[in-house]
Amino acid sequence: IAWQREYLLRIIPSDEQVIHREWIHYYDEVPLNKKDTDGWAMSKSIRIGVDLAISQTETADYTAMVAGKIIGDGRTSEIYILPNIINKKLTFPETVDMCKNLHQIYRENKNPTFVIEDVAYQKALPQQLKNEGIFDVKTSRPTSDKRSRLALTSHLIQTGRILFPRHGAEQLINQIVNFGVEKHDDLADAFSILILSCIENPQVTPRIYFI
Repeated sequence: IAWQREYLLRIIPSDEQVIHREWIHYYDEVPLNKKDTDGWAMSKSIRIGVDLAISQTETADYTAMVAGKIIGDGRTSEIYILPNIINKKLTFPETVDMCKNLHQIYRENKNPTFVIEDVAYQKALPQQLKNEGIFDVKTSRPTSDKRSRLALTSHLIQTGRILFPRHGAEQLINQIVNFGVEKHDDLADAFSILILSCIENPQVTPRIYFI
């Protein structure tokens, strides 16, 4: 590891690597009309994990937004990470505008849901989005450190229930695979916020049966 890092200048994660690159599953296209074993059309929704940065200095973190399309319910669901990933230094007004743009892009049959951490500076964003007419906003309060939160997503990644686009998510994949070595982890954190919201609050499709 030391040779790779010091002499070949490669980013090599430590022995405590959380996510391994060989676990990553890719997709070429998001399925349009997927059905379950009973022939029901699977439910679909889009959630967007948001990790905000406060400062815009050279060394500051970036504001990150990772969107995922959830297809199916509960334990049968699959999460397709979408390639329109945001990782920029943004002011608060620019962050609000970016959320509004993503809201427009992902408005299909159902409005996308934004998931934002309920800490410090980030508390202002959900209220501002509601003032702008975006009401599908959830907040999450972190109960563990970033590494532990990312580790909770590992099983879904390894088993292929989380899929990544073949192109357009390279920076996100590098951050989660090289977590602890990469300089920034904003995308990894936004990813964890998104996935943990799906684990803690899975979508459920109401069904009416006629007997």
